[in-house]
Amino acid sequence: MAKDALLDLVAETQTLEPQGRTRMFVLLPDVWGQERSGPVWVTVSGPRIHSTTHKKVKGYSTWIDVEAKPEYGTGFFVTVTVPLSNGKFAEATRAFSIVNKDRQLTIIRSTTRLFYQFLDNQVAEKGVEERHLKAV
Repeated sequence: MAKDALLDLVAETQTLEPQGRTRMFVLLPDVWGQERSGPVWVTVSGPRIHSTTHKKVKGYSTWIDVEAKPEYGTGFFVTVTVPLSNGKFAEATRAFSIVNKDRQLTIIRSTTRLFYQFLDNQVAEKGVEERHLKAV
């Protein structure tokens, strides 16, 4: 649990496919709301505000569902705002990118052995694969 007025957001992934979904874990501050309960506002924005919603939460944490809608373009921001017990507000923002799977690269790195002797020769293989599984 956070002992100060910081609000922490952790997303399962910050790169989504168009219309992809993910979840974001929200760790609420110890001094939020009235006796650790109240509204949590969620704003989705980009060049403009796309939506603002709220939900009632009780406790130290909650999950928020995030969806990459077509009108968001190539990226968007999710901002979470909570009231603090002193009458102020805390907010945090996470950025999300929207990238088609066929435009993503997979980076591969492997070694020939799990353990090496000190000052022994080490061999590491690297490569990049395109979406169409052609090694580059």
